[in-house]
Amino acid sequence: MDTITEIKRILSQRPLLIPALIAVITCMSCYLSASAIPSIVLGIALIVVGIAFLRPNTTLIVCMVISAVTVIYLGSYISLRLNSHPDKTGEGVYVCSVIKERYKSDGSSEYLCLLDEGTYAVMFSDTVFGSGDILHIGGSLVEPDKPGNPGEYDYSDHLRRRGICYVLWPDSIEVIESGKGLDRITGSVRKNVFISRQWFLDVFSSGDADIKAVASAVFTGDTSLLSDDSIRCFRLTNCSHLLAVSGTHFAGFLLMIPHMLRTLKIRKRPAGIAFTACAFAIGMFTGWSDSVTRAFVMSACSFASRDAPSGMSLAVLIMLLSDPFAAMGTGFQLSFAASCALILYLSAVKDKLMGIGMSETCAGLIAPALTVTVVMMPFCAVTGIRLHPFILAVQITCSLIVQTACIFLIPGFALGVNTPAIFCLKLLEKLTVWGASAVTSAGIAPVEPGGVLTAACVFVMICLLPQSFAKRHLTGPVCLVLALCLGIRTARFICRPKAQAVFADVGQGDCCLIVTDDKTCLIDAGVYEEGERTVRDILDHYGIASVDYAFMSHWDADHAGGIFALYDQCRIKAIYTGFNGRDKDVEDLFNAVGFPEDLEDAFLTESVYTVCSGDEFYLTDGVVLKILAPVCAEGGGNDDSLVMTLECGGEIILFTGDIGSETEEELVRTGVLPDCDVLKVAHHGSKYSTSEVFLNAVSPETAVISVGKNNYYGHPASECLERLETSGCSILRTDTDGAVVISMG
Repeated sequence: MDTITEIKRILSQRPLLIPALIAVITCMSCYLSASAIPSIVLGIALIVVGIAFLRPNTTLIVCMVISAVTVIYLGSYISLRLNSHPDKTGEGVYVCSVIKERYKSDGSSEYLCLLDEGTYAVMFSDTVFGSGDILHIGGSLVEPDKPGNPGEYDYSDHLRRRGICYVLWPDSIEVIESGKGLDRITGSVRKNVFISRQWFLDVFSSGDADIKAVASAVFTGDTSLLSDDSIRCFRLTNCSHLLAVSGTHFAGFLLMIPHMLRTLKIRKRPAGIAFTACAFAIGMFTGWSDSVTRAFVMSACSFASRDAPSGMSLAVLIMLLSDPFAAMGTGFQLSFAASCALILYLSAVKDKLMGIGMSETCAGLIAPALTVTVVMMPFCAVTGIRLHPFILAVQITCSLIVQTACIFLIPGFALGVNTPAIFCLKLLEKLTVWGASAVTSAGIAPVEPGGVLTAACVFVMICLLPQSFAKRHLTGPVCLVLALCLGIRTARFICRPKAQAVFADVGQGDCCLIVTDDKTCLIDAGVYEEGERTVRDILDHYGIASVDYAFMSHWDADHAGGIFALYDQCRIKAIYTGFNGRDKDVEDLFNAVGFPEDLEDAFLTESVYTVCSGDEFYLTDGVVLKILAPVCAEGGGNDDSLVMTLECGGEIILFTGDIGSETEEELVRTGVLPDCDVLKVAHHGSKYSTSEVFLNAVSPETAVISVGKNNYYGHPASECLERLETSGCSILRTDTDGAVVISMG
């Protein structure tokens, strides 16, 4: 009965708290199950509990009934959106209406469209349309691509979390009917606000394109002008959240408003209206993205409510009722997790910092960023967070810099003094570049997602709580969950594979990264551009500063070009290949990658090492890479490709480069080929490779084909696929399956 009494007290003091929590749980459970059943069950349970335990308090019973109706609505909405499919996909003609438009600084626009069948799709176009426009589109309706490589951003999951399951790529667009009424008015307002925002950014940056790009990203959340390298720097330093307008930005923009209202002694209700109006104006300026809307609602509700928990609960309900899919957004989860942490733990963290000798001023500056950082740790699966004292210091500093820039932005612009805000942006950019360079050179990997980190963070949070209902009832279960997670994690660590071979998706090219506890090895890296970005990002994902061994199977650009890109980035120090002389293939590659002609001879003699059959490279205990061929390479072409095996605990992966059927037959005659478990199919599945004789000799269980989607050469050839199927091995392809990861030992 004490528990029921405590729940009644919480409901009476903060009636929105539990409904908000139940609404979030409902949205997430219905999203994960793609069904409305969880919401129906939960709604019925709420009514039963209300009638059985909350009598005779009619107000609380009514509150529970309203909550039940709300959760059933939320679950039904999510289920209908996720299970709505178009009559057809692929190339065709589609009629849709524009629900929402988002203009970007680079001139492109993103549109949320509703198809006739009730299916939502996102469309990108350089043509400007408005809300309510009915469009006749000739193009392709497809499901978004899944991530191709480890650590790659999952755009498909991002769209699904917004209730969008398709992307519409237009070839031709015709406006059948323009938006009317409110749609036309709101669309016109958004367009004119965007134009005003661009004027503001142009004036603020004084024509400096770099400053405009950073200002657009930091102040409005529009990263379309930022280079991929800049976005990568923010990601590597755990500062990506600073490129989405959030509570940190709003706190800076609105910092002086409450003080001014108190100084003017304006009463609470008019002050709330004035504060909301200011927040609304900032929301208009920053573009009303999801993160901006969330920050606006949270700021307005927090100011207008009697206490922070009530304000946050009100904000949750408003946002979920307007868009039930908001609960699945990582930004939503991070924002409200951070808000909860600041409400519950900020004072405790500040006291702890002061207890170790830190001044009150420093503790007041560092405590909020430190508290929020700890709360972000359970979200490492989607944020790619890297745990390191250095990165933590960079993250806290960057957060303070952004907040300072937001504080100075509007007053400085009004007074014609933009220098403080511009200085902050330049400092932010330099700090993230420097931090990213340090992270890369140190080889700091993102934290592997798992229950241990989440359970540990929750345990620490509960320990910091004062004596309360939550602490009394949650401490035991959380300790049990933490112990279970630690046990599972320990077992996984003990049973971890000795080696992992990652056949990366680098389009029409080859690349395999081999990771062990002691050494790393890279075999090819696709064309130059793939090595420059794709393979670099894979190395970042695994926390590899530079690979220990880098092999070029031969000198074709689709194998060796990426090796040169990584060499230029100092991620490779030495290159091993079968031929380091000069012939047409070598010259063609030098020309393709733009290698300085005066450095070619020095590169060949100082950085390229020749290997041949019989050479062995030990990566860790029980894991060895053996060179089977060639005995002596005569050039850098396909038939002189390195043929290698990776052996671990009786398992063998066979790498074959681009060898053809004649070389395969020669290898069979010499008897150097072993039975293998995994075959990296030669020449991307060309019909002139992977002969029947060769397959009989190596008898693979799995064949991996590294190939680009819809490539010009028609790889893999139907003849090759037929031979592989006849041999009885399973076939994995990077163009359809993405990166193929093989664990050994």
